[in-house]
This record gives sequence, structure tokens and C-alpha cells, in this order.
Amino acid sequence: MGVTAALLYMKVLDFRRIPDENQRKAKHPFINFVHHSTVFQVVLFLVGFALVLTNLLIGHSAIASPYSWSMEENALYFTLTRPTYALGIHMILFNFWCGGFTFGKAFMGRPIFRVLGKLAFESALITPLMVQLIYSTLPNGLFVQFNKVLELGLGNVVCVMCAGIILYLCFEYPFKRLIEFTLLPYCSHDEAYHLLYVR
Repeated sequence: MGVTAALLYMKVLDFRRIPDENQRKAKHPFINFVHHSTVFQVVLFLVGFALVLTNLLIGHSAIASPYSWSMEENALYFTLTRPTYALGIHMILFNFWCGGFTFGKAFMGRPIFRVLGKLAFESALITPLMVQLIYSTLPNGLFVQFNKVLELGLGNVVCVMCAGIILYLCFEYPFKRLIEFTLLPYCSHDEAYHLLYVR
């Protein structure tokens, strides 16, 4: 789904580069419709937000009472949660790319979110390790209630962000700069991308 989102974003960039309105309609009718339909943008955002919110909260009853769900409900949960969550995120992002929800786009464009975006790779890389450390180093057994899950989840976010900042400053940033000044001029395709997608 991430590759599909990237391809869709490339299509949006192609759409923006076409100066003539009639050519835009002919080459990219769906993207043109989304750009000009405020109602569709609102519906797209609300459905995407509802999918994300549902996926975050639907497991509350199973956390409160672990044996209350049947095998079929567990199978449906594990089968549908990740794809529908990713679909909801992509619907919200597509709405941003097509000019909808300008307040959210301006809010997400703040410098703090650029910093958080830089830490995304490190955070995804070390999250399993941090979760294992948090759960496996407790002195006693843990009865996983909803409040405890929320507490551990927020603690995991804080720990992962701190560790991600340290990894970025100590490893990724220095190596990135080193590669930019040594290898990148010889193997980069930035000029080709610039000619193809920016101009």
C-alpha cells in the first residue's frame, strides 16, 4: 500500500504540472474530480478518519476481557486491522495532496513534524526491541488492562522517540552527510527526477 500511495502521489504531481484545465480533465479525470469536489474531499477525510479511529479503539472490549471474543472475531480483527488502518491513512493523505483539509495540511507542515518525520525510520527499526525491553524487564507478571496498555503504549512512544533522536544524531545524520559529499555526486539520479517531476 505504501508503493501504491507513492505512485498515486506521482500522478498528483503529473496532474499539477499540466497548465491547461481541459488537458487535466482528459488525462487525470479522477484526480481532477477530487481537486474540485469539496463534498467528496470531506467524505474521503471523514471515512479515512473513521477507519483510523475504529482500528485504534475496536480492541477495547478484548483488552478488558481477553476471552470475550470468539475465534472468528479474533481472525477478522487480525486480518482486517492493518489493511483498513493503512487505507484510512492513505485516504487522509490523498485528501491532503488534492487540496482538501487545508488546516490539517498547514498543521502537519510545521517544523516539529519535519523533525518527527526524520525519526520515522529509526523509530520503526527499534520499536520491536523497545517493546520487548519494556515488557520483558518488568519485575512481576502483568495483567494487561486497558489503562495499563495505554500507559505502556505512551511510554513506548516516549522511549522510542528518545532513542530515535540519539540514533539519528549519532549515526544517520553523520553517515548521510558523508555519503552526500563523497558517493552521491557519482550515483545520484536527482537531476533526472528534477527534470521529470519538478519542471
